[in-house]
Amino acid sequence: MADPSGYRYQLDRTAHAKAAGLAKNAGAPKAFADTRAAAHFSVLVVLMAAHIAPTQLKIAALAVLLSLATSYARLLLTHGELRRSAEALLDHHQLLNAIIEGTTAATYVKDLQGRYLLMNSAGAAFVGKSVPEILGKDDQALFSRESAQRIIARDRQTVDSGVVETYQEETTTVEGVTRTYLSTKGPFRDAQGRVVGLVGSSLDITDRYHAIEALAESEERFRTIFDGSPVGWPCSERMGP
Repeated sequence: MADPSGYRYQLDRTAHAKAAGLAKNAGAPKAFADTRAAAHFSVLVVLMAAHIAPTQLKIAALAVLLSLATSYARLLLTHGELRRSAEALLDHHQLLNAIIEGTTAATYVKDLQGRYLLMNSAGAAFVGKSVPEILGKDDQALFSRESAQRIIARDRQTVDSGVVETYQEETTTVEGVTRTYLSTKGPFRDAQGRVVGLVGSSLDITDRYHAIEALAESEERFRTIFDGSPVGWPCSERMGP
């Protein structure tokens, strides 16, 4: 006869196994449903991204094009302004060149060290050199030692005083040529009003000066002869009508 307790134990194990199997089978459909929902959501996200991405790309491309168009417009404006500025500068340069080359007087600009920054053709001819040979040089390279010292001292006085002056000066070049000039010199200022050099104009009056000297000597000789003559010289002056 079989043991009732063993039989009951076997039934309990069988029932427990069936219950576990039923529970396992009951959870499988739920897990399968969750997996399908996740897959559907992923597909939906991909579809939405595929729809949104082209629109965003179009917006970004339009923004880039607008930025490039704005930059190009600014570049055109800047180029136009630079071109107009260059043309104005060229016009001013040509005007300045016409002024300084259209005179027989030496026209020049010096820095605070006395070096020539500008010289016209007339001034270059006075010292027997070309304009390129003069630019960057000072008066010691163009005139005798005594003349250079006088010019430098008078130029320094003009720069320090800040006053335009006109006076007569006699100079001798390094080649030994002596000329007399009527010079007008004044301070050269920058855009901020600071004195940065000297600007001047010197007119060669050598021939005129010699003519005046010759006339004065002639008058002096005549006066000497007239005053020292033992013979009276008749003079008449017409009085009235």
